[in-house]
Amino acid sequence: MTQKLTQAQKDRFNRLTAQLRECHQAGDFESAKLFAYDIRSLAQSTGDKARWLYALNILSETALMAGKVNYAIQLLNNSVQTSNGTTRLRVEAYCLLAIAYLRSGEIESARNSAVNGINTIKNITSKFSRQNFYKNFIERIEEEAILAGARLENTPHFDVDIVQADAIKILSESESQLLTRIGSALPDRSVNLFHTFRDTTLLQIPHQERLCLQPPPGEIPTLSIGKRAMAALKHICWATLCDKNDELYKAWSEGLALVYDKKLIAGAIVAAFSGANIGSSVLAASTVAYIFKFTCRTFCEAFAPKSIMKREYKKYPNS
Repeated sequence: MTQKLTQAQKDRFNRLTAQLRECHQAGDFESAKLFAYDIRSLAQSTGDKARWLYALNILSETALMAGKVNYAIQLLNNSVQTSNGTTRLRVEAYCLLAIAYLRSGEIESARNSAVNGINTIKNITSKFSRQNFYKNFIERIEEEAILAGARLENTPHFDVDIVQADAIKILSESESQLLTRIGSALPDRSVNLFHTFRDTTLLQIPHQERLCLQPPPGEIPTLSIGKRAMAALKHICWATLCDKNDELYKAWSEGLALVYDKKLIAGAIVAAFSGANIGSSVLAASTVAYIFKFTCRTFCEAFAPKSIMKREYKKYPNS
């Protein structure tokens, strides 16, 4: 049973939660663990399960950011088993669990988690909130499905000079043309997983609400999947491109000429793709060409990866 919190306990919860969020945003997994388990100890003494589950989900996403996929799966299974079947925290746990299973290659487990998440969203009474959850949940799962299908078993090798040259050849293409090119360059497995997860999730949603989640009428299928693919690829590239202490970020901030000359963006994309075991040179070149269209500030601010847990940051105000 949850006890009424003293002001000192509220202050400590708020302080620890703020510190945990800072670690999450910085991708500092080891420090996040320390703050999360401090929250667990405090929650156990007060009976405040919701605050611990909130911290557990943040820690799980931080673990995914750090590549600790099996650890995240363990935490998230604990979260979905412990949380109430109708809470938004459980929706977020299912979404993160589906992502974790996709990253570990456990496709059927990922599909089951996605279905469970959609069915939990149905319990949200606000139509506006429910639609937002459906949209954000499905888009993120689609992105991860595309990445799962594009991964190779072994680390790929690229020629940065070729990637740079190919990117410059298509630099005059419009954003839609580049996104269509990316959609066309995806391996069949990516496309198949994308459609599998889109169909699986959409079929769980009532017909009238499903209509609001379909692609715009007349949109070219390769453009539609290219948009989702680019959103997914930005998850991979953002940390490499937007490290404010890195030579690339400083050069890009001053203008693209130096970045062109030194092939810094092409090199960063190639490194990010290799680290994620994505081996398509066409995808790499198209991504480089797409990113060349943005200034450093625009890209790094507008395309920062969105946290599943970001919506919950105001759940426990400092009061």
